Amino acid sequence: MSYVLKTAMLFAIATVLSVPVAAEEAAAKDMHLSLSECIEIALANNTEIAQSRFSREIAVARIDQNRNSFLPQLSSNYGLSRSVTGPREGAIFDQTTQTIITTLGEDRVGGSQSVGSSLSISIFNAATFANLAASKKTARAAEMDLSGSRQQTTFQVKQRYFTLLQRIEQFDLAKEQVSVSEESLRREKTMYEIGSRTIADVLSAESQLASVRVALIARENDVAIARAQLGFSLGLSPDVNVTPTEKTFSVSPPPITYRESLDRALKGNPQILAQRHRMLASRDQLKATKYNVRFPTVSGSAGYSWRLNQGDSFGGVEDLFVKNYSYNAGISVRIPIFNGLNTVNTVKVQKLEYLRSREQLDQAKRQQAMDIRLSFLNLERLRRSITANEAAVKAAEENFRLQDQRYNLGGGTFLERQQAQLQLFEARNQLVQDRFQYQIELAQLEQHVGGPLAQTSD
Repeated sequence: MSYVLKTAMLFAIATVLSVPVAAEEAAAKDMHLSLSECIEIALANNTEIAQSRFSREIAVARIDQNRNSFLPQLSSNYGLSRSVTGPREGAIFDQTTQTIITTLGEDRVGGSQSVGSSLSISIFNAATFANLAASKKTARAAEMDLSGSRQQTTFQVKQRYFTLLQRIEQFDLAKEQVSVSEESLRREKTMYEIGSRTIADVLSAESQLASVRVALIARENDVAIARAQLGFSLGLSPDVNVTPTEKTFSVSPPPITYRESLDRALKGNPQILAQRHRMLASRDQLKATKYNVRFPTVSGSAGYSWRLNQGDSFGGVEDLFVKNYSYNAGISVRIPIFNGLNTVNTVKVQKLEYLRSREQLDQAKRQQAMDIRLSFLNLERLRRSITANEAAVKAAEENFRLQDQRYNLGGGTFLERQQAQLQLFEARNQLVQDRFQYQIELAQLEQHVGGPLAQTSD
């Protein structure tokens, strides 16, 4: 008996000691963040933004590469060689002995040392200027892509933040519905025991409770999924739970018209600006291709070399300018005349690339106009739906109250009360969904426009 008591005491102590540790671990993995804090964390941690930033740096480095094409190229060289030639076999006629004698010569050793330098510079190449202009526009496109990645990340955070709030409120509604169903079941059992209700009413209440408990499990899982998705967008560890601190947002019409939104999108949307810069870069590349295959190029070169053969002596640095040296300088002009019909095909391919980029720009503009139009239509639909659902919730609350009173007074059936209860919670769920979908649609419109909808005054 004492052994059992000791075991129970040890188990109780271990349980008590483990509670603070578990609570501390849970607290360490829980973050309470506002929407602006979530956006700030995501902009600092998002990997897509980091990749876009690297792409921009690569594009800037390519500008330097094209700019360096105008600089001269200088190189130097040093060479050392040694050669050994084996002895050659020969034959001579000996007058004394009147015979032919075979002889073997000696090794021949040779070699040399050489020092030289060369300088080359492009004097005129029209394609180089066009390539430099194209690289600058490509860098601007990469900058716009980086801005677009930031805006896409901001929208994704807002979308998942509002989705998490929606799931939390729907989970709370599901818990409330379970509580109401449990109370209904308790009341039906009590009334059945005193003979005021039938067993069918009790079974119906049990069935409804089981159904709403299943729905509660699904809502709880929805909250966990939404929380994990938001944490992923923030670049946090999967075991970190983000709890929103902002829970109420006003449902107000956008402070901008469709025409104003479209004008701002065409001027400031990063996707459109990036596509425009790519189109301009493609046009410059077309110019570079034409210049390269149709215009002459002029380049200059200069060089110096000095050579010391085997057996010669090196008297010092002054020998580099006294003997065994050579200088050279020249200008070369390259004029393309015929390259197997590749000129026409090369220009044609690059021209098609340019025309395709123009179509892509036009398509991006049309797509933005369509997306903005759809956003305004969805916002109007959701605003009207919210107004209608608010009235529906009030009507459903009054209907449930009346059906509950009628049922308690014996004037209504349990089925009618159940239906009124389901209609009430469905209306409240729909209202919650529409309110947060409205906020998501506003965030989507901000992304299309290219920034906040409200104009800030300087």
